[in-house]
Amino acid sequence: VDADGNIMPWQKSADGRLVFFAKGVPAKGYKTFSIIHGGEQGENTVKVENKTIDNRFFTVRFDRDMNIASLIHKATGRAVAPEGEALNKIYAFDDRPFNHEAWDIKAYFDQKYTEINDISAVDVTESGPVRTVIKVTRKFLSSTIEQSFIFYADLPRIDIDYMVDWKEKKILLKADFPVDVNATQATYDIQFGNYKRPTHRNTLWDFAQFEVVGHKWVDLSDNSFGLSVLNDCKYGHEVNEHKMILTLLKAPIKPDPKSDRGDHYFTYSLYPHAETWKKAKTLERGLEINHPLVPV
Repeated sequence: VDADGNIMPWQKSADGRLVFFAKGVPAKGYKTFSIIHGGEQGENTVKVENKTIDNRFFTVRFDRDMNIASLIHKATGRAVAPEGEALNKIYAFDDRPFNHEAWDIKAYFDQKYTEINDISAVDVTESGPVRTVIKVTRKFLSSTIEQSFIFYADLPRIDIDYMVDWKEKKILLKADFPVDVNATQATYDIQFGNYKRPTHRNTLWDFAQFEVVGHKWVDLSDNSFGLSVLNDCKYGHEVNEHKMILTLLKAPIKPDPKSDRGDHYFTYSLYPHAETWKKAKTLERGLEINHPLVPV
């Protein structure tokens, strides 16, 4: 309950923590909540049926490879991806630059790739009044990729938490997000603001921007609808025509022969929105995922 005695819906997470939506915490301030015994957890408003998830913000349908075959934004009635295209496909690319391989990516990297669809497990690890979590475990060569798709009752975004046991060499891992909008520019968050870059490759200058920097978010939208991809630590982006692509992992062997091998934990979020990214407050949403509330 909060200080006024209002009951907060709650549930236990898969790792045994108490999870609730801390509503009304003031900026640069704090709010006190208390745990009392008795009472109900609250109503579960995130529904799961087969491979379809429904809450008050979205209807999401997974395909047989557990990619997002359909994501409907209820406020606008718009489908995020074009018909027949899936969101959040994971690709592994052969990554062999001539020099500086820990830093460089060559423009021909996309000529050899594999779509990662070897699924070893799908589990609903949480289901309650706060959120529903679906964990997908994928195998790729010697590595294991665990994706936890988090659907909230009160937050209009879809978090995808990763735990990756990465054991590969000279492989580039990317995630793909096609968006059904007609936009010639995408907007990228950078250290002191944001920056627009072209989505086409009409000139050599445009073509050279096949991998560019973006910090807390990248957005592709027109004046009526769009998608922001928020992230907490991945800064290599590509927007090619209607597709946003996020670089997740790299696996160089020079100068460190074991570079990037081991366990990786990171999160990115899908935030479909009406109108422009400014009116949708994408900037604030990016800050929220990078600077979450601290429980004390």
